[in-house]
Amino acid sequence: MHKNYHQDFPVFEKKPELIYLDSAASSLRPYTVVKAMKNYGAYSHANIHRGAYALSYEATKKYEAIRKQVATWIGAKMPEEVIFTQGTTDSINHLVRSFESESHFEAGKKIVLSIFEHHSNLVPWQQLAKKKNMRLEYLYDFSEQALDIIDDQTQIVAITLMSNAVGLMPPISKIIKKAHAVGALVVGDAAQYMAHYPVNVDALDIDFLAFSGHKLYGPTGIGVLYGKHQWLTRLAPPRFGGDMIEYVAEQETTFAPLPNKFEAGTPNIDGVIGLGSAIEYILSNKTHTSEGIEHMQQLRQYAFTELGKLDFIQCIEPLKETGESAYGPIISFVVKDVHPHDVASILDQSHIAIRAGHHCAQPLMKRLNLSGTCRISFSIYNTTNDIDALIVALKSVRRWLGYES
Repeated sequence: MHKNYHQDFPVFEKKPELIYLDSAASSLRPYTVVKAMKNYGAYSHANIHRGAYALSYEATKKYEAIRKQVATWIGAKMPEEVIFTQGTTDSINHLVRSFESESHFEAGKKIVLSIFEHHSNLVPWQQLAKKKNMRLEYLYDFSEQALDIIDDQTQIVAITLMSNAVGLMPPISKIIKKAHAVGALVVGDAAQYMAHYPVNVDALDIDFLAFSGHKLYGPTGIGVLYGKHQWLTRLAPPRFGGDMIEYVAEQETTFAPLPNKFEAGTPNIDGVIGLGSAIEYILSNKTHTSEGIEHMQQLRQYAFTELGKLDFIQCIEPLKETGESAYGPIISFVVKDVHPHDVASILDQSHIAIRAGHHCAQPLMKRLNLSGTCRISFSIYNTTNDIDALIVALKSVRRWLGYES
């Protein structure tokens, strides 16, 4: 039987009527994460790597222990392959800025994306392509024929592990093998994926992976950029100052070894503490085991079935008919004759929180001939009761606007 996870999240104590179906934007925070950050801020805060006193040593030890914790959690070969950033967007921008000065990437060569990327894993590559005079090409599906665009002219493949807009999960292992076969490196956007599925970067053989803390029960403003050691050692740092400095002379500077080389300035220590606690919460509640994954899939299937019974609802599942990809616990849908923003506002009257809009995926929306969708996304604290309440509320949406009696 599924545990009542509401008791772990303080927001439900204050707002017991809340039905939160927007975890793809940001998941809720459990008491344990809130408490860990509060305790650190109140009793243990000091800057790291700088102070020759006990409080700073203690903070530094905790910070670096969480780096090891993250490395173990994602299967990295060494903690130095884990770089703390502000989030997925920052991780990808961080990487792109380092690539700008990298001679390995040549004019005329290709960067391959999928049409399912959100703007944070699309616009930075557009900018890199312009600066390096590289070509930008898209995967519109994941058939063998479509994957043939990953050829010996391709140097970078940047791909989501789960679309934030429609929940689609591309065949990432197949894409990585295809890219490596032609000498291209692969950058994975795991912002949505990490909250629900285990990742082993070594087994996956992915070159870079980015994810955010706030989508997996942690705080905002913290994220991770994983990179293979040989690439991180080679790349130039995109920002300067603080711990990334080794020695500065009047005309020259040398940089610290990994991972400090990529963490300029004072880092988000509070965020790292929260991220570490969030990972502990995931591990202690076994959300990434087969049981947790099955619960998410059951919720998705139940919601999809119940939404399908409403003749004014159209669920958006691109490539479903091809069987080329799986779907995570995210569903996009449109309500006939009603703008998604109106749907979200009316549902809010029933204390149901969903997302509406283009979900920072405008090229995908254009491809699907949509201006936007309603999006529901599930997490550990959701049950079929939440979906039943959503269905009841959706039946009233069109009546509110005078379409039905």
